[in-house]
Amino acid sequence: MAESILAIPRGFKAAACSSGIKKSGKLDLALICADKPVECAGVFTTNKVVAAPVKITESRVRQGLCQAILVNSGNANACTGAPGLQDARRCGDLVAESLDIAPQMVAVSSTGVIGVPLQMPCFEEHVPDLCRMLSHDQFDGVARAMMTTDAFPKMSSRSITICGQEVRLLGLAKGAGMIHPDMATMLAFVLTDAVLADDLLELSLRQAVNSSFNRITVDRDTSTNDMVLLLASGEAENQEIAKGSAELELFNSALNEIMLELAKMIARDGEGATKLVRIQINGADELNIKARKMNLAASEQMELKSLESIHLTAYLGTLSLTGTNLVTTAKESIIQSAKSQINTMINYTLKAKQLLRLHGKHQIITADEEIRMDGERINMG
Repeated sequence: MAESILAIPRGFKAAACSSGIKKSGKLDLALICADKPVECAGVFTTNKVVAAPVKITESRVRQGLCQAILVNSGNANACTGAPGLQDARRCGDLVAESLDIAPQMVAVSSTGVIGVPLQMPCFEEHVPDLCRMLSHDQFDGVARAMMTTDAFPKMSSRSITICGQEVRLLGLAKGAGMIHPDMATMLAFVLTDAVLADDLLELSLRQAVNSSFNRITVDRDTSTNDMVLLLASGEAENQEIAKGSAELELFNSALNEIMLELAKMIARDGEGATKLVRIQINGADELNIKARKMNLAASEQMELKSLESIHLTAYLGTLSLTGTNLVTTAKESIIQSAKSQINTMINYTLKAKQLLRLHGKHQIITADEEIRMDGERINMG
């Protein structure tokens, strides 16, 4: 997406460079910087093994303020022990020293090879350069510098009007493999210039993450480095968005659209994937129950390895909130049905206290586009 058609939030600058972390010479180091400390919120990996930069950043984000995000690709700085923590802190210190800001204002993020120490000379040499390169038109470079096995950079933006003032939102993400619900091997940074009431930023972020990044799977693998950060500069100078207001609903709608768009880009970019499958489950009375059952349904499709000899990527979509609990598993039925219909996506209806049964017409997989399992919905009541 060209920089000129992105809605770049006011109060932020960015820069990206090739520091030598990647032997290919591609962009591998980037910096996002706010003009001043801004409100922030974050969601992080639920993996039992957590990478050094996640530990550093999660502790800093708790204070609710951030001014810079340093991100590198090519090396995850994960499973690197105490030296890895020291290196992550040093990366943040380099930014702080160059920008003359407090180290606690710097979030650090890494993605790439696990178990290898960071190439600190690359950071020592190039972080000061990044700080001098900061500009309003380098966000495309940041999206590219975050890429590892990604086939394309992932960006999405929206512009909305709040009380007569234009408010902008911009999201950048990376991810293609090791993707499974509750985030995995993905990074996402969302920026806005909106003014929001206290505590709303985190609530809005968690709601958006739960309906987007926490609903995708590619290969059932989880990760050590996931994080999603949301920063708000307040430079739009809109009337403060209050809890329960129509303005908050409008803001959350735009944020959800961005997150969902980025999540579907990640799923569509799944390593080896040529199809995007959307599964919708109706009729469970608890959101987490429905999420687990959607995860089951999508994951079992992954276990088939392929339909039509092509890999599938599943996007787990939105759900209704009424109905009865599922008390049986659809695993064997899904597997057996799909095996018998190698060139076909089957219409599924899931009845309470019954195993999965087939109904409706078969749909031949032919298009390299999103396959919506609407009408092929798994119905739990």
